[in-house]
Amino acid sequence: MKLLGKEGLLAKEKLEIKKVELDKDTFVFVKELTATEKDQLEQSMVTVDMNQKDKNKAVTTSLSNFKAKIVALSVCNEKGEPLLQFTDYKTLGDNMSSKRMEIIAEAAQSLNKITKEDQEEIIKN
Repeated sequence: MKLLGKEGLLAKEKLEIKKVELDKDTFVFVKELTATEKDQLEQSMVTVDMNQKDKNKAVTTSLSNFKAKIVALSVCNEKGEPLLQFTDYKTLGDNMSSKRMEIIAEAAQSLNKITKEDQEEIIKN
């Protein structure tokens, strides 16, 4: 067992890539998210509104478009290079069938070890 030093901690990791078959003729690749991408996904589910009168913060959480967001962040080419921008999630959600979205999102969640319990925990906090 080896202790990671600064170089080891800052070195770019090779992220896992998985081929996901959508039907007999089509497939996509999904990749493991970086820590920054996972944070972006989690932060996108939290909204903080500041009340200007009394300076109180109202924090709301929502899983709205969760599947489209994780798909936008994880779909990639065979080299692991992203195919979409995170901001493409809305168009993706509006244009892709729920069946296809579910297949890709489930693969991305599995690869990134994001469970239903994880989603519920984000909503609670």
